[in-house]
Amino acid sequence: MILDIMQKEAEETKSAEEIPLKILAHNSLVGRLIGKEGRNLKKIEQDTGTKITISPLQDLTIYNPERTITVKGSIEACSNAEVEIMNKLREAYENDIVAVNQQANLIPGLNLNALGIFSTGLSMLPSGAGARRPAVTAPYNPFASSERRLVICA
Repeated sequence: MILDIMQKEAEETKSAEEIPLKILAHNSLVGRLIGKEGRNLKKIEQDTGTKITISPLQDLTIYNPERTITVKGSIEACSNAEVEIMNKLREAYENDIVAVNQQANLIPGLNLNALGIFSTGLSMLPSGAGARRPAVTAPYNPFASSERRLVICA
């Protein structure tokens, strides 16, 4: 099956310079990447000179909520499109985090950050008056910068 997919991709690739770039994105973010009537996607295609396709909803399963974004063009064009796509996905992700945090404030006693589910990168552990606690690393954020954050609780 994998060889069939690779063969299909090879046949669809027109020249040695045109290499398909595959990006996985959670389905909840893809709609905002596409934009109303596909405007965001069309703009990225026009600005970068690439052809972008997104896997259909039928490919989603309960075990795989991600869709495949395929970018075709020259290596440089694909690289430029990747930057634009990742910026849109990051923006959608950050907007979701803000919305979830605002909703959490509406429910008294609910603190999603304490669970580490939708953390903004800051540890929500209470500070104690006793001995120093060991350093705690911030929860994983796929869009955080490459530098690692370290939170020390006193």
